[in-house]
Amino acid sequence: MDLGLKGKAALVTAASRGFGKAVAMRLAAEGARVALCARGESDLAKAVEDVRTSGREVFGEAAGEVRSRALDVTDGAAVTDFTAELERQWGSIDLLLVNAGGPPAGTFTELDLDQWEAA
Repeated sequence: MDLGLKGKAALVTAASRGFGKAVAMRLAAEGARVALCARGESDLAKAVEDVRTSGREVFGEAAGEVRSRALDVTDGAAVTDFTAELERQWGSIDLLLVNAGGPPAGTFTELDLDQWEAA
């Protein structure tokens, strides 16, 4: 499928596993340059390799660039620094997936307001 994303710059947060990683892999397979961030460095490193592989399977060595940084999205200064670096390198960020872990597992009625707000 061609979504018209070839060459676009995308930032995906919480991209080391699950939904964020799946989206990052699909963006790479569409030819986008993809930046990933997540808290865990080892999971993030594995995700970067999987995202690169996803792009190369479609575009070979012409696949888009993949960048990453370990950071916590609740740290505003770290997020600002990373996005500023990406904008300097890529000129802009065209796509943003704001993804974060949580709330904890449970039904809607089992979770309290503090758990929802933290997520």
